[in-house]
Amino acid sequence: MNKATILLTIPAILCLFCACAEERKETEFYLVRHAEKEVWTNPDTTVTYNPGLSEEGIARADKFKELMADKEVEVIYSTEYDRNMGTVLPLAEYAGIEIKNYHWYEWQDMLDEIEREHLGATIVICGHGDNLLPIVSALGGTPPQDSLGDHEYDKIFHLIKKRDSTYTQTIVF
Repeated sequence: MNKATILLTIPAILCLFCACAEERKETEFYLVRHAEKEVWTNPDTTVTYNPGLSEEGIARADKFKELMADKEVEVIYSTEYDRNMGTVLPLAEYAGIEIKNYHWYEWQDMLDEIEREHLGATIVICGHGDNLLPIVSALGGTPPQDSLGDHEYDKIFHLIKKRDSTYTQTIVF
């Protein structure tokens, strides 16, 4: 092999290596519904409905933190409701991550931000029974069920999104 061939071959190999590295880039999502909430008994209808977590919900939030502790989570999104923030707060404190808020009905803005700023990251999204499955679909995943029941708090939807495919898995915890 002569010197000119070697000089032409090296850039080609580097380009191929970079292309392969780009192909492997994936964004990993863990979507979780808020944990069990307190029973709301406030008779004042002028107060916004924003219950915190019940004792069972606090225990589930701790279990979620333990389950996610080794996942190298880089970004956490949650709606601003107390029950959602309480679900991911133990993990955020453990990982030293600030929770980014989104509005439960404006989640597309959050997905746009992820697309711009967090490709290749491991991301937790804490949502509600009525927005998690549409988010799974918007991320290119296949929702594993048609809807979440009113008291269905024990599922994590794990998605691995690559350039041209999305893997979806349900984790029961």
